[in-house]
Amino acid sequence: MRATVRFVDAALGHRFARLRITNESQRTCSVGGYPGVGALGDQGSIFHHAVEQREPLADGDVTTQPIRLMPGAAAVLNLEWTGELAGAQSEWIRTLVIQLALGQGPLGISLNAPGDEQPWDIGIITTVNVGPWQSAANS
Repeated sequence: MRATVRFVDAALGHRFARLRITNESQRTCSVGGYPGVGALGDQGSIFHHAVEQREPLADGDVTTQPIRLMPGAAAVLNLEWTGELAGAQSEWIRTLVIQLALGQGPLGISLNAPGDEQPWDIGIITTVNVGPWQSAANS
């Protein structure tokens, strides 16, 4: 799997992003429900976020049914973070960590690299909301 994340919007202390995973293998796989979410800080700290499983951008029914990903297919989910955002006196996120299934190794996504347009102001005690996987074809 290859994972990418794209900043979407910000309003009133809330930030929104879309996470995308792409099946780069030659086998069909599936994802469903909510992934595990964690982070590593730019000073090496493991962030223990208050993670809520809810769709931050829900505009209708939300399903947690498994999604089959053929080779080359993708799935997406929405992320929101709010509360205690990273600032001048706190450690910022460096790597967003996603666990797709119980017992599976995590995927790391580098954030806040030099030259990034969007500062990912997730700090060590920021609240993170994660939505369920959706087919990228439907989003």
